[in-house]
Amino acid sequence: MKTFERVILVVGALMMAGLLVKLDPAAVWANIAQVGWGFAVLVLIHLADHLINAQAWRLSFNPSEGAAVPFWRLVTVRIAGDGVNYLTPSATIAGEVVRPAMLGSGVPVEARVASVVVAKFTQSLGQALFILTGIVFIAAARIPVADEFKGWFYAAVACLTTVFTALILYAVLVRKGSGTPEGPGAELGRDSLGSGWSLKSFKKQMGFYFRRHPGRFVGSILLFALGYVWGTIEAFLICRFLGLSITVTMAYAIEVLSSAFDGAFFMVPAKMGTAEAGKTAIFAGLGYPAATGFAFGVVRHLRELVWAAFGFALFSLHRRASERRSAGRKAGRPVPETAAVP
Repeated sequence: MKTFERVILVVGALMMAGLLVKLDPAAVWANIAQVGWGFAVLVLIHLADHLINAQAWRLSFNPSEGAAVPFWRLVTVRIAGDGVNYLTPSATIAGEVVRPAMLGSGVPVEARVASVVVAKFTQSLGQALFILTGIVFIAAARIPVADEFKGWFYAAVACLTTVFTALILYAVLVRKGSGTPEGPGAELGRDSLGSGWSLKSFKKQMGFYFRRHPGRFVGSILLFALGYVWGTIEAFLICRFLGLSITVTMAYAIEVLSSAFDGAFFMVPAKMGTAEAGKTAIFAGLGYPAATGFAFGVVRHLRELVWAAFGFALFSLHRRASERRSAGRKAGRPVPETAAVP
């Protein structure tokens, strides 16, 4: 782990500890204890988010190639990649690198890599769309927000509008055949996927997708946005489990602001400290008890860690299967490709 990453983790841990002391640990724990068995519900309902995101990923393939990958494989690989992203200090990149290899050899390497790049692209657009429309909704609905947040709102709308427009323009340029420049990600992808990788074929795959399947492109964006909207249900349930009476509209506002805050600190491994600090600030800004916001952050953080650990376990099983396959080939005992993903 690099020095910068260690510093981020230490700062995050100190920030979390400082907030906990300031807010009274007993009050925070009293809030968290109210969740009880409701935590199991929160873990289970998050499966719907993975299913939505897996379908959004399927739309990132060309139709024939997407149909060649079983949906259950997309779901498990999606969960595994999210686990790697969450638990490794890679700014949510490492999980994208392992996904193509985990899909197996049912489709060409270039198609697998292109689907992951397109899915990352459409997920970013989906998140930007969710936050942008959410902030506009918060302003239009006149949801009471602390004055300190209002300037941040205007800045966020301007920034997200710029980012969203830039990403759409980039898609248009790729659609016209401008290609995708080679960078560190391409080298990392080749190391993970082997010699079958071809940057030229990958560029053609991306250009073909944007030219021939704009409907799938838009559908993938909307499905990823729906995945973020689904987080509103979880936010509503967490608040109710914490004993906080809240409307769906306010839960939506909390989720929009949470997504914006998490996106701004995406580089922090496992959201150390930032999850709790962000929720504390959001709850205080919306007029709710700060201790409840901190407890909300802890509960969601724990749920995220459960799924991240499960995803990382899937990745570890895949890696062990790959190592056994490699050893089997050297010994003349090939292992079937289907053993790669549980």
